[in-house]
Amino acid sequence: MKTVAGLLPGIDSRGVGGFVNVTGTRLAYVDKGIKYPTADYIMNRLPIPGELIPWDGLPDRILARLNSSKSIKPLVDGSRHCDLISYIGTWRKVGFNQDEIEVQARALNKDSSDPLPDDVVLKMARQYEVTEPNTPPNNPSIIYSYSNMPLSCGETRLERHKNVMTSSQDWGHYARQFDDFMKQANGRVDRREVAEAIGTKVTSHTFRELERRRIDEHKIRRFRRSPNLIEWINRDYLVTQLESIESPAMLDIRLPLGLDGKVAVPERSIFALAGITSSGKTSALLETADKNCQGPMPVYYWYNEMSESKLRLRIEDFPNLIAAQKAKRFFPIQEGNFSIADVLQPDAINIYDYLDRDEELYLIAQDLKTYFQSLGRGIVVVGLQKKAGQTYGYGGAMTAKLTNLYVTLDSIDGSPVFRGKGRARIVKAKDWASEQCPLGFICNYHTGGKHGKLFNDGDWHHG
Repeated sequence: MKTVAGLLPGIDSRGVGGFVNVTGTRLAYVDKGIKYPTADYIMNRLPIPGELIPWDGLPDRILARLNSSKSIKPLVDGSRHCDLISYIGTWRKVGFNQDEIEVQARALNKDSSDPLPDDVVLKMARQYEVTEPNTPPNNPSIIYSYSNMPLSCGETRLERHKNVMTSSQDWGHYARQFDDFMKQANGRVDRREVAEAIGTKVTSHTFRELERRRIDEHKIRRFRRSPNLIEWINRDYLVTQLESIESPAMLDIRLPLGLDGKVAVPERSIFALAGITSSGKTSALLETADKNCQGPMPVYYWYNEMSESKLRLRIEDFPNLIAAQKAKRFFPIQEGNFSIADVLQPDAINIYDYLDRDEELYLIAQDLKTYFQSLGRGIVVVGLQKKAGQTYGYGGAMTAKLTNLYVTLDSIDGSPVFRGKGRARIVKAKDWASEQCPLGFICNYHTGGKHGKLFNDGDWHHG
């Protein structure tokens, strides 16, 4: 029954408890100044104020009006379970005993166009059974579980409630597992994967509450365009204890054109030599191998632009390399079906003649990064192709990002065609051989010997 003010003139109804309130001072109405008794409301006897009149004792007009205003509607297919459970809960709340609830539920179900089985109705009515009215059940596992029917997410209402009723001990367990998994995850991870890993579901109250708290604590972030992805915000850092850190050792490395007089080469570093076609890149790389093959580190020479016989011809300008190979200090290796990053020797001088990516030049910078990560105490000296007039070789400025030394070779007149005379320029140098900064220094040179060996045409100076 609804709570209605002015159900009829002088008549109010109160839904809670099902009372019909008849106000004694309004048992008549006035029309054109004449007061008439409300004859339609006349009852068999006048009620004593505050007296309860049986439902069947109410006048027919009041009963008809009440019946038309009832809030309890017949059960409709598609929402029968939910509607009936709602009514049962309301009856329990207002104080109906168990027998009354069962009678009311069976009557309401009987009046529906497609009644539920009687045993189902009784089971639903008894699921909320308690020892006293208005007292919640002692078993918390059915507080919110009026049915074990699966939800759209696949879990039943009972399973959902078990996730809601998480003890403090279980909460700590889930929280630790959540944090550990997110810390180990590399970057963004799917929320469903996290929930499965910690033994819950992404729709559970436990997971949603964990996620909300971690977001509020700025430990994880979500993404507007990818709402199912979350990421751990890593704030772990260590303060560097400078007193216990040793400076990197400078290697005793000899370089072509007297570069070692201007720059220093530390361990675990990359030296990039970028030059135009025929500017002497291979000669400079072979000279680097020749000057260092008797040093403390072995030299590995990786080549790909010439055949074995061509290499044998080129080293006629560097006869020390033959003896060094016999002494196992020099190892020329033609590039094959392997990745250079996988075969680099971490504690040796690795010379790569030369790095090229054909149409995927943007990957050269990534290659250099991979080489750097493969190093121990050793170095990599890599040759790059370069266009005339460009500051950097193929791959652009990003190729200089991880290099410790970057030198370019151009024709002396800036022409794209090299005619035997060139100019070397120090584009980048992180470590210097003296207190004088060598950045921007240039040195003119020419090629000679049998196969284009480099010779200085003066000292290094500011260009």
